[in-house]
Formats: sequence, structure tokens, C-alpha cells
Amino acid sequence: MDRFGQILGFCGLSTGAPRARRACPLVCHASSSDVVIVGSGIGGLAAGVALRKATNKSVTVLERSDGEDITDGTSISVWPNAWAALEALDRDVSERLRSGKVRVESGKVVKASGKVITSWNFDQVWKGFELRACPRQEIISELSTLATELGVDIRYNTSVERVDPSSSTIYVEDGSTITAGIIVGADGAGSRVRSSVLKDGSPNVAPLVAYRGIVEEKGISTRQALQVWDDSSSARFGSVPITEDKLYWFVTGPGTAPRGTSFVTSEEPLQLLDKFPEDLKDLVMKAKRIYRNGVVDRLPSLKWGEETVTLLGDAAHPMLPNLGQGAGAALEDALAFASALQEGTDDPNSAKKALRAYERSRFKRASIIQLRSRGISSLVHWDSPLPAALLSVAFYPPLVFNHCKYTPPLKFT
Repeated sequence: MDRFGQILGFCGLSTGAPRARRACPLVCHASSSDVVIVGSGIGGLAAGVALRKATNKSVTVLERSDGEDITDGTSISVWPNAWAALEALDRDVSERLRSGKVRVESGKVVKASGKVITSWNFDQVWKGFELRACPRQEIISELSTLATELGVDIRYNTSVERVDPSSSTIYVEDGSTITAGIIVGADGAGSRVRSSVLKDGSPNVAPLVAYRGIVEEKGISTRQALQVWDDSSSARFGSVPITEDKLYWFVTGPGTAPRGTSFVTSEEPLQLLDKFPEDLKDLVMKAKRIYRNGVVDRLPSLKWGEETVTLLGDAAHPMLPNLGQGAGAALEDALAFASALQEGTDDPNSAKKALRAYERSRFKRASIIQLRSRGISSLVHWDSPLPAALLSVAFYPPLVFNHCKYTPPLKFT
């Protein structure tokens, strides 16, 4: 057992099931680990898995919640680059996540009046193009189980107050501290790690609000991704099949909401869909739960870290959701991070060099996707007939989806 595991054992916190509710008692004042990852989202857990597979470092993941994620019932689109990253991380996990999920074969954008703006087959991008929707919590569950099996210690109910990069110390809200060889902020768009290190303010709040839900009904799914645009406003409806009997939908439109996820009734998204077809409104009303999110992003930043602290996922490059690349980019970060730390990071100087190398390796690609997401969002939500006119004549699938090409820097068998 590593030193951190011994300390946790002394405190009565031996490694257990990934969703167990655990918190370090106040008598446990200080501990240490080779690498501490703040945040147990997709990127944080994937980084823990990749690091344990690539190195012999001890890894601890700190999560402020109790593991019962409010977004259990939401889904994400898993694009080819995300599938490539998942396969490189663990083939068995990727196959379990694929099981039963519909492979989306085509896409269509139509006006609320029914007029088709554009349509395409994903095989036009490249043969075997793979897009599937997957409930977020399924991915979290698979990664947290694998991480625990590999020896990653996941500590729930542990809220980080701040970090000190000069001493590589994490200050926890319960008064305890953790010293780490390397600290990774994977704690989302409102990252406390980022605010401690970069001190570059809060993310940009977009004038958009997003609603999401899942409908379960026998035979409901198709193999087509759909977007419906209002003729007279910037409101948009979209849907992606998950399984043969499960469909994920989202609604976006003008407005603001607090960062994070909250439950709402169907009344709010239906206000945006006033002029939309009745069958789409019925889908919204059939969802057992409807989730509302405020939408935030940042412009690309040249600096992701300092000393032995770095960032990953939304903490490094929060992006608007229109390309569906938040999870994919975080998975890519995780593999690049582990690749950079494979050799020669036992002393602080070499660790710093490895972290800066990781950041440089990801900056260009992550920045391009951030800027594309912002540009697409501006175009899609422009309250004008011009975007539809442009899309109808200039939509070229191989160009639009070329960001989905990705070669992992590591592959674990």
C-alpha cells in the first residue's frame, strides 16, 4: 500500500466502491500523494486511469460531491475522437459503453416550418464515422470502477478551497491539507484550482440557456441526429438516439441561467418552442426529468498551469456545447497528460517540464475546438435567416467534422 493509502487506512478511509460516500474526518490533518486530481468528472477519472496504466505513481482523485451526480439522467454525444480515446484508454470499457447504443448514420437540419435546410450521411465524412449518444453517468461509472481497480483513491465529500503552487499544497475546506508531487485541476469551468493558480477571473457567461432530457419509449429512436431551427428566433431543438427505445433531446435559446445543473419543469423549454411542431413539444413533456444549464466558455489561454500544477478538461478550455466536444477534449487531455508523465518526473524540475510539455501538446487542438464551438454557437443562434441560407449552400461534412480526426498518443492493451 502506498503512503497515501496507509494514511487513509489509519483514518478509516480504505479504498472502496467508487460511489461510496466518504469524507476525511477532521483528525486527518495532512496527507500526500504523487498526483492529486481535483474533480471526478470524465476527464479527471480518465487521467487517473491513464496515469496508473502508464506509470507507478500513486493517484488520488478529490471530489466535492458525494458521488450522486445530479446529471445522472443526461446524455452526451460521443464522437469518433472520443471513441478513439476511450479505446486507447481501455478497450473493454469502450465496448461496454457501445453495447446497445445506436450508431447515428445521418443528420438533418430543418426549419420549424418543416423546410429542410441541409442533410447528410456521416459516411460522407469518412467510412465508419462513429457517433453514438451515451448517458454521462454510464461513462463516469465505468471509469470510476476501473480507476478504483487500478488503485486510484477516490475521495468524495472533499471540497478543495484553494491550492498553493509554490508548495504544491491543496487546502481542503475541512481544514486538512494534501501535499502532492503534481496537482491537476479537472474541476470544471468554475475551477478553484484555476482561480488559485491563474487568477484570470470567471468564465464568460453566454446569453444562452440549455435544457436537456431523455425520453424512453418503445421504438422511439431513429438513426438520425436532428436539429430544428425556429424561423423567427434563435431557439433550437435537437435530438440524438441513444438506444432503440431511448432518445436524448436538447433545447437551446436566448436567456441566462446559473452555472451548473438544476431541475425544471417542461414549462421553461416549451416557452422557447412555442412555434415548433407539436411532436417535438410532446417529446419535451415525456421526459421524466428536465435539466437546465447555464452556458459558459473562455477564449483560449496560453497558460494552463504553474510550477507542478496543471489543468485538464473544462478547467483548461471550457467550450460552448454546439460541437459536443467537451467530453472528447477531456479524454484527449487525459491521454496526453499520462503520455507526458511516462518518464523522468520524479523530481520537481522534471515534473514541471513534463507538465509544460503536456500543455503545449494540447494547446493548438484544444484552442481550435474552443474557437470553432464559439463560432458555431454564434452562427447557429444568430436571430437571422442568413445562417440557414449559408448552411443550405455551404455545408460540407468532411470540413465541418474534420475536428473529429484524432490519433491517441498512448494505447493500452
